[in-house]
Amino acid sequence: RAAEAGAHAEQARAQQAAHDADRTALAEAHALALDGVRAQLAGAIVDVAKQRQQAQATASAHEEEVRALEMALENTADAETAHLSRERDEATAGAEAAGHARA
Repeated sequence: RAAEAGAHAEQARAQQAAHDADRTALAEAHALALDGVRAQLAGAIVDVAKQRQQAQATASAHEEEVRALEMALENTADAETAHLSRERDEATAGAEAAGHARA
């Protein structure tokens, strides 16, 4: 009986050791998987930061283009307004001169 009890105890210890080894291996596998996920997330964070910088740079460039176009349009409008004002003034002066010539 004592030998049988000893054998059962030994078998129980062996099963516990195997169970502990399995749990340790599983914990190590989970730790490795988490490390992989952390590395992927870190890479994704870097990628998003780069994309954000590129988007900001593109937006800034577009804003500068829009400002340049607005200035060009304003300059064109100012030049056209000045040209039309000169034409109007010339036409008015011509009409006045014609009116004085008739009088």
